[in-house]
Amino acid sequence: MLELNIKPLFDKVIVLPELDVNEIEGGWTVPKESKEQPIKAKVIACGDGLIVNKGDEILIGRYSGARFKNDGVELIILRESDIFAVFNK
Repeated sequence: MLELNIKPLFDKVIVLPELDVNEIEGGWTVPKESKEQPIKAKVIACGDGLIVNKGDEILIGRYSGARFKNDGVELIILRESDIFAVFNK
């Protein structure tokens, strides 16, 4: 699991988006994230008392939250209310 030097406050969640790539005709690759569909992500940190927990896999909107980099890894911080669903383990 990725080590963070920050902790989200209140109802905030930090997630690592899943980057799947699809190959299309001509050898080009298009990240799934470039399509207008929800993104699967993994919770790597969350505020206290939330429904989601560290390690949960979730579904979020393509443009949800704010993107930032931590040690060269792109992460997203968003409100818990921006999460569409939690995958069953």
